[in-house]
Amino acid sequence: RLTNTATGYFIGTARAAVRIDGEATWDLALDDDHDPAAPTEQVIWRLTAAPRPDAAEAVDGVLTLAVPDGVAVVDAGADAVVDGGVIQWGLGTVAPGAVARREVVVAVHPATPSPSLLFPEAVVYT
Repeated sequence: RLTNTATGYFIGTARAAVRIDGEATWDLALDDDHDPAAPTEQVIWRLTAAPRPDAAEAVDGVLTLAVPDGVAVVDAGADAVVDGGVIQWGLGTVAPGAVARREVVVAVHPATPSPSLLFPEAVVYT
């Protein structure tokens, strides 16, 4: 939460990036259940991965999420492998038109500065 110190009014922030890649074979999205979050709160990050409609069936897909400093993983699901700040899920075979979904619950560390921004990064590949 950012506040203008002169007026005391809340300042909302948003940020997005669009990757340009004509060779991409997956569509990938990452969103959260609420924003902003406060220190000690839990946040759910939702990931969806789907082969592009014009791509071949994706065999042995793998989805990874790099978790930023300032949070701790609470739950990433039974099929997740958590190694330090990286979570990995095996997706198996995913057909075009099908969607693989995963969620991870993180807790914001009490000492995370407020305001600050967290940048989780997801990657999917075969």
